[in-house]
Amino acid sequence: MEPITEALSITFLSTLSIAAMFLVMWGLMALLLKIHPSTEVSQEPETSEQADETSAMVAAAMVAIHLHKKNTDDELLNAGLPPVLVSAWQLGMRTRQMTQKSNFMNRK
Repeated sequence: MEPITEALSITFLSTLSIAAMFLVMWGLMALLLKIHPSTEVSQEPETSEQADETSAMVAAAMVAIHLHKKNTDDELLNAGLPPVLVSAWQLGMRTRQMTQKSNFMNRK
């Protein structure tokens, strides 16, 4: 058997096996949905009151997360922990990257 024929047959068999596995997975998902159907989602459109309430809840959650993060950052600063230092290796790599970018941008 020639190498090109062997390569094509291996490629064809690999593609066929992948397609077969997709079909098996599709069948398994269909079987799982028949065994355990998903709950129905309401198809009613959201009213403006519900949208306002949802927006208010999202805004409140964002404020709570921001305040928690700020308090956590303040606690770390007040704990007297030393600041995180950049290692010499990181500094060298960053400098090299910035030099390469600047050389690329300044080409004419």
